[in-house]
Amino acid sequence: MATERKKRRAHAFATTRTAPNSGRREGRALGAGVTVFGHAPGVGVLTGVVASAFTVAQLISAPWWGRCSDRWGRRPVLLVALVASAAAFLLFGFAESLWLLLLSRIVQGAGDAASMVVGRAPVQDLFEGSERTRIMAYVGMVLGFVDRLGTDPAYAE
Repeated sequence: MATERKKRRAHAFATTRTAPNSGRREGRALGAGVTVFGHAPGVGVLTGVVASAFTVAQLISAPWWGRCSDRWGRRPVLLVALVASAAAFLLFGFAESLWLLLLSRIVQGAGDAASMVVGRAPVQDLFEGSERTRIMAYVGMVLGFVDRLGTDPAYAE
């Protein structure tokens, strides 16, 4: 009984993480008839690609956002990133194809990278040496803790 419940939760988690509000569209958006280089990958592989696109976009775009922030200032960079990320979240919610899901996750990851880089920049500007290291450790700790506050208790077993 408990194992079956965990399986349902895991499936629900995967569905909401990859295609929110689209339980009925999941098969159509994530795998039905999709071919990549002539091969038909399974839903699990496609889900992994869509989910990892966010992290890859973060990794690639973070240094670029830092340069943009230095050149044009923090506020314009954060506003552009937040607007792009919000538009990508809307696109993600209404996506009817794998390619739109993938594109929206890439834009979301790039926008999130801007908030990570630019959000930590004031600590770099205001503190020096070992105090900077201590404050950055606090920032990382708080961000990790806040992430846990937003986690659904049903998945925290």
